Amino acid sequence: MDEKIEALASSEDIAPAPGSTIPVTARSLDINELQAFPEKKLKALARDLDLYLHPARSRHQHILDIARASLGGGATVTAEGFLDQVSDSFAMLRWPKLNFLPLPEDVSVPRALVEQYQLRPGQKIAGIVRLPGQREKFLCLDEVTSIEGQPAQEWAQPTHFDKLTPHWARATRSHRRAATSGQDDPAKGNRKSDSSESPRGCAHPALGRRAPGRSDGLGARSRLPDLPFEF
Repeated sequence: MDEKIEALASSEDIAPAPGSTIPVTARSLDINELQAFPEKKLKALARDLDLYLHPARSRHQHILDIARASLGGGATVTAEGFLDQVSDSFAMLRWPKLNFLPLPEDVSVPRALVEQYQLRPGQKIAGIVRLPGQREKFLCLDEVTSIEGQPAQEWAQPTHFDKLTPHWARATRSHRRAATSGQDDPAKGNRKSDSSESPRGCAHPALGRRAPGRSDGLGARSRLPDLPFEF
């Protein structure tokens, strides 16, 4: 009987009181939302976490402290930003609303995730954050959930820009083949060259005709006819 009473008393102590806030261990926080919170809301969240925000620390350091305390309490923390390849070993998530500046709450992306999904600088990445491990300085991305707005499982890496074939190059090659073949195709707009009109690519047909009284002797100077020009 005494054991049943103790069990009921312990269950009443664990059950949350009516109107009380949800414990932090059951919450999921987002770093992007924390950056938009006013100072009063950050202090209220820190109060729920039983966290003291030192007044000498900056606002972004407070956001980092709240994220660390939430992860330590078992909460799920997510983040979304643009990939910045700072070194060969890891990359960072930058925030567009904060002008992509380096901040204390930046999230590092391990090289393993970069190679797994073949991530490139400038791509929009979202995922789940974990606490830094050994020899890690920043918050670390533990799992990638979306890339460029698409689920990570459905993401397909597009063709690299250097391997793309421009359409104008194909059109230029076909145009050159049609011009060298000398065929007149009205559908393609190719113009057949006429040697009688302008031999050797002369600009005016009269330049290809022999002037009257022209001699072909050696040393004779050829005289071209006077052509009318309109200005």
